[in-house]
Amino acid sequence: MNRRCFLAAGLALAGSPLARAEAVGLPEPAFSLLAAAARAPSSHNSQPWRLSLLSPWHWRLCPEPGRRLAVVDPDGRELWLSLGAFVAALGVAAASRGLSLEREDSEGSATELKLSAGARTDIPFSALMRRSTLRRDLAPVPGLAAAWT
Repeated sequence: MNRRCFLAAGLALAGSPLARAEAVGLPEPAFSLLAAAARAPSSHNSQPWRLSLLSPWHWRLCPEPGRRLAVVDPDGRELWLSLGAFVAALGVAAASRGLSLEREDSEGSATELKLSAGARTDIPFSALMRRSTLRRDLAPVPGLAAAWT
């Protein structure tokens, strides 16, 4: 499941977080954590990750080959930095809710992520939630509107 699936569920239902969570088969707290992690910065905002749900609190994170930007990232460095940012954002979101994120490399290029009870920390979760991954409210480009009329 990738970021677009989360957005599609949210836009399709446009209801409560619980309704959106049920649409993808997750409890609402897990859905909220993953939705927050999906705000992680990525190279050219490509979100080159795929998430497989193994259980409500156990997931497998893999690179999404179709979202790799081979021309600007021929050696895959930006792809791996993007996946690392996703894991870091998930860790921030989890810690802000008193959960601990465990990461374990599995077969191939996959990483398994598990959440368990942990100590709540005061980390800047609000800064993560303010991060916008959708382009809107951009400053107008002078003369652009005149060119289209």
